[in-house]
Amino acid sequence: MNKQPIINLIHKKLTGFLSNAEQKTLDDWQQSSDANKQYASELDTIWKASKSYKSSYQPNTDKNLAQLQARISKESQPAKVVSMKRRSPWLLRIAAAVLVLLVAGLYYMNSSSPSTIEVVAHIGESKNVTLPDGSSIILNEGSRLRYPEKFDGNQRKVMLNGEAFFDISHNPEKPFHINTEHTTVTVLGTSFNVRAYNDESQTEVLVKTGKVRLSPSKTDDNIVLTKNHKGFYNHRSQILRKEENRTHNDLAWMNHQLAFQKTPLKFVIQDLERYFNVEIDLQNTQLNNCPYTSLYNQPNLDKILSVLSSAFQIDLTKVGEKQYTLKGGICN
Repeated sequence: MNKQPIINLIHKKLTGFLSNAEQKTLDDWQQSSDANKQYASELDTIWKASKSYKSSYQPNTDKNLAQLQARISKESQPAKVVSMKRRSPWLLRIAAAVLVLLVAGLYYMNSSSPSTIEVVAHIGESKNVTLPDGSSIILNEGSRLRYPEKFDGNQRKVMLNGEAFFDISHNPEKPFHINTEHTTVTVLGTSFNVRAYNDESQTEVLVKTGKVRLSPSKTDDNIVLTKNHKGFYNHRSQILRKEENRTHNDLAWMNHQLAFQKTPLKFVIQDLERYFNVEIDLQNTQLNNCPYTSLYNQPNLDKILSVLSSAFQIDLTKVGEKQYTLKGGICN
């Protein structure tokens, strides 16, 4: 069997540009035999290990080509026969896997596929990105975005790990796809927020304008989301659901503003935990539905917790670097 198509699919998966249909083809191939599973597993292992190499390394292709040509020119000379030590089958398999990855990489480097650009927003920063089609993206901290240097063909596709706000240029002839580890978000032209950190248990999509479709990568299910609606996909339970947005603060990471308008205290706590990346234990469950109204620009956690403690007569205790306990209190 010619494995080149499978090698191409594995390479696209490892680089984050595998479509849902291609994922199904690859899954079916892996499930067809234990040997196929092992083959794909070895490639995945080598790919992950290769990430530890220095990214600054650039091969000297001219020098290597000259060396190769010099070696070829010596083929007509009598070859010296030497004995070879028996190599470990495991090492041979690893060497074969490395060679396959190199071949796949060279195949794509020399194909018509555009180069891939990667943008990383490190902890404590956000980044603005303008895509080749004029769409704009704001990356939240700890997020990574990959996209082609130009959008060829009949679709636009990017890969996201983390959280980002998208304002997509309208083009019905070329749908826009955001691939995450577990889902695909498809749009024609709209603005929305996607939260899909690899270490979190679910993907979230909030639509600000327009319409988007949220689809799990491994099923044919999908939901359509419109303005002020949120979609959720739980990676563990594989449950897909949507609901009307109940908070004003999904974009707080971007506009640095927390707004509460008769918001139940349990949702206030959830927004604070998410924005400041902390854990807050509200022990008196009778306070969960107590309404709270306030607006904070450039929010400060200590200030907000102090105001909440005073407003609801709560005893505030800091029990860890990012852990707080709220005890007692009354609902006004």
